[in-house]
Amino acid sequence: MTKRPITFIDQSIQSPQKARRTEDGSANTDTEGPEMVLSPLMTRLTHMIFGDRPRKVELCAMDYMEALVSSSTPTPKTSDYLAFMKAACPTQSGKNVARAWNTIKRRLGDAKKHDFPDEDHLGNMDTLITALNEVPEIDASVARTAMTDEAAISLPLPSSSSSSSSSSPLKTATPKVVSSSRRSSKTTISRSSFSCGSSNNSGNSSNSGDSSSNSGNTSSSGDSSSHPSASQIIEMKALFKDNFRQFQGAPWSLSSGTVIDDRLLEAITDMSHESILHSFVIKDVDAVLALFEAEDQEEIASTMVARQDKGLLELSEDELGFLAQFNMPRDELVEFMADHSWRSVGTSLENKPSTEFQKVAYSCVAHVLGTYEKYGFSLPNTPLESWCTHGLWGFLNSALHQYQVLEYTPGEVHSEASAHRQQKQRSRQGRRQVGHKVDGMVGLPARSLEILYVEADKKDSGAKSTKCSHDIRKLCKLMKDAHDAIRERTTANVREEVKTFGLRISGTSATVLTLHQLPGRFYQAIPEVDMSFPGVWTQHDTQTITSVITWILRLRKTILAMAERIFKWTSEPKSSQRSKDHDHMAPTMTSPQLVPTFLTTVNEDIPPLE
Repeated sequence: MTKRPITFIDQSIQSPQKARRTEDGSANTDTEGPEMVLSPLMTRLTHMIFGDRPRKVELCAMDYMEALVSSSTPTPKTSDYLAFMKAACPTQSGKNVARAWNTIKRRLGDAKKHDFPDEDHLGNMDTLITALNEVPEIDASVARTAMTDEAAISLPLPSSSSSSSSSSPLKTATPKVVSSSRRSSKTTISRSSFSCGSSNNSGNSSNSGDSSSNSGNTSSSGDSSSHPSASQIIEMKALFKDNFRQFQGAPWSLSSGTVIDDRLLEAITDMSHESILHSFVIKDVDAVLALFEAEDQEEIASTMVARQDKGLLELSEDELGFLAQFNMPRDELVEFMADHSWRSVGTSLENKPSTEFQKVAYSCVAHVLGTYEKYGFSLPNTPLESWCTHGLWGFLNSALHQYQVLEYTPGEVHSEASAHRQQKQRSRQGRRQVGHKVDGMVGLPARSLEILYVEADKKDSGAKSTKCSHDIRKLCKLMKDAHDAIRERTTANVREEVKTFGLRISGTSATVLTLHQLPGRFYQAIPEVDMSFPGVWTQHDTQTITSVITWILRLRKTILAMAERIFKWTSEPKSSQRSKDHDHMAPTMTSPQLVPTFLTTVNEDIPPLE
């Protein structure tokens, strides 16, 4: 096996002398006292965080550290560790050094970094050193394979006698190579077969869903969360497990006795990348079905897949007849719109739709036609993101708005449902936060609730692109926040009936998503329809354009119907409501890899993790 070259850090570990610096900056070679373990330990931790070891070894060591119990001796302080880190790794920035200290404290304690004073203990030094000395070397090729198949490398927890009987905790143990049988002792789900909503995308993969496998030398098109740090992976696992336990309702069980929630818990815990599954949202049904036996798949599919048939509400015959009045060649439509107002469009119809529908439909067609005319019926190739939401898709202002019922807010706005969830999850000493930003939002002003979110991109870069994967994941989390906020305000158990919506715009294309709750903890996000405007409006493209407008009007009709039901469910004053199913909602995870939430106050001396 190829050995890693000896570095300054390795030499520091093997040296019995203490590498700490005294206050005057000179080297202190005193080896007596409990502090003698501080320098080798800190060197090992420094190497683990900033060194060139395979990432799988780092994960293994960090998982081991998380299981240790805090002890009272010794007590390294922040200032001691910062001074040592700067001496051991002079090329590292102060921000990275502080972040490493926060990582260690957060993993060894059960609190946020701002809840720790400088005097808090790092952990049991003897058992920690023993564990780190036993971390095996892994060949680079083996490490890549391990990261691909999510093989679990497990270290035994230290026994109570191991630390007390260790006469020489600084003794450097001979590195052991973990065999392939040991790495495969626990069956896990690979990314390629279970990648729902992940941000790790591979440009050459053909797998369905939001992500695909990322192995070998395949370049990843993921964002900053494509390669999460060890601390972020551990934090995701801890948050997901904690939220899983908070759910107090009945899990989703099949007639065969299989508990779907428990099976998904095992699979999601083994994932080393962020997914919407960490927030209990399922989007890729096929990937979930692959986790279960054939006899269970049919029962699961009858609950999950069959709901896609409901889709969006259909327009009535009168409404479709009114829209059909605009289906004519492009130049004829230009003359038609110049000569007719919304009142005179349907004069030949025997049965007209409502006046409101006529106004909205006419306004949508007029806006899209005006946008194309402005650019000579050939849309720009590289527009700004704001052009998509305010220009071509600006007709959403009319389509998704109704006085005192629906209020569409374009542009970057903060989600109140997201803020409400984060305020509930923060500690008393935590910072007050506002919700995540979106590119548009539809709210119910009479109830101060939200029902639809919009995320936009200036161009259509494909369903496998980083931006699309990130936007879909963000939309699903926000749709769940809105779903939970609505149910908190209801007076009855309506978990089977509430539905929230998302609209993902990619230049001239758009996808409509709906979200509803499944039995148990999980929700299902369904891409209802993909639609697209043509880049060039030829004489015969009018029907394609009106079909996009038709889908948006169907979305409007569905939202209005859901809003009417929400008004009925939440008609009582909030103070007098007693919801019967508040305990049947699994919390959305506050992900360490989402776009950071805007902070209203900053009161930390040490920069937070990015």
